Amino acid sequence: MRKINLVYIITKLELGGAQKQLLSLIRQLDREKFNVFLFTAREGLMMQDALSIPDLTLSKSRCLERAINPLKDILALIEIYLFIKKNKADIVHTHSSKAGILGRLAAGFAKVNLVLHTVHGWSFNDYQPGWKRGFFIWLERLAAAFTHKIIVVSQHDKVKGLANRIGSDYQYHLIRYGISYSDFAIKDQKIKEELYI
Repeated sequence: MRKINLVYIITKLELGGAQKQLLSLIRQLDREKFNVFLFTAREGLMMQDALSIPDLTLSKSRCLERAINPLKDILALIEIYLFIKKNKADIVHTHSSKAGILGRLAAGFAKVNLVLHTVHGWSFNDYQPGWKRGFFIWLERLAAAFTHKIIVVSQHDKVKGLANRIGSDYQYHLIRYGISYSDFAIKDQKIKEELYI
């Protein structure tokens, strides 16, 4: 049986929960079943962490960035589409707002079999000017039309998405962040004794 080509897309490998969770997920994937690809911005504090992962094909975009830039965003959309097609993606899984929108549109144009998006907080909030908030909600609705499953890490994000008519209830799945217990292992037993643990 051939391996599944799994493409992850995240805007930037900066130091954050979404990035840490994604790299942890990539490290744990069974390489007997998956060929794993990652598309991201050229720079980021966690880039070296990504580069240290064995059997990961990493592509650094020239155009993908957090700030809105219509020309660069169109070029990033084309880059992502070509990356998806070149690597014959069976699954595309997007993370973060900008990559989530551009990646899902590109995956839709490329007719990918399964498109997933994890919401690590929405691109819109109550403090934005009305036009800007409305524009981001419209983009999220558009991207949801190309999405098979929307993964949320909190019930709040699901409620907020549905309240803004982003996708349908059946698309949403709540999967909370996993943590590695080894990251929190106490090496100095004296601390445990002092805290009566």
